[in-house]
Amino acid sequence: MIKNNERARIFFNYSCSILRILIGLLFLYSGISKFTGIVFFRYSIITLKLFAFNLTEIITYTIPSIEIILGLLFVIGLFVRFTAIHLNVLIIGFSYICYHAIQISLGNCNCLGAFVKMNYGYYHFVILLILFILNTLIALNKNNFWSLDKLISKNKKIGSI
Repeated sequence: MIKNNERARIFFNYSCSILRILIGLLFLYSGISKFTGIVFFRYSIITLKLFAFNLTEIITYTIPSIEIILGLLFVIGLFVRFTAIHLNVLIIGFSYICYHAIQISLGNCNCLGAFVKMNYGYYHFVILLILFILNTLIALNKNNFWSLDKLISKNKKIGSI
């Protein structure tokens, strides 16, 4: 018979795994849609005036690439803690950019690419805070179901016996 503590732990582990996949898909979608509307994303980066003009071209292609790579790693469950920490670094950077954009009253943020029209607002901070907390929980969870990390660690244990 399964005790309540055991049920809660199993529920938490499955919840973290589902959230990991959903957050990974969100970042994967965000990165791909930024690439498909790269002109609009580049315009948003230039309008923010946070970076030197020479860096905007590099940043325009680097941010979506990082989002795609980290999103894919999160979906397949490879290097989960590493990925969660680096996604949190991205989220902190996005929070700063969001704050700056609100200060200069920038319109469409192109946060999720050209397909989703969103204006900067303080609700972005709530969304980013929730993502940050969920990523932290996922990073702290040691049992990530449906992940390559778990499969690799099982194979290492079997090989060492």
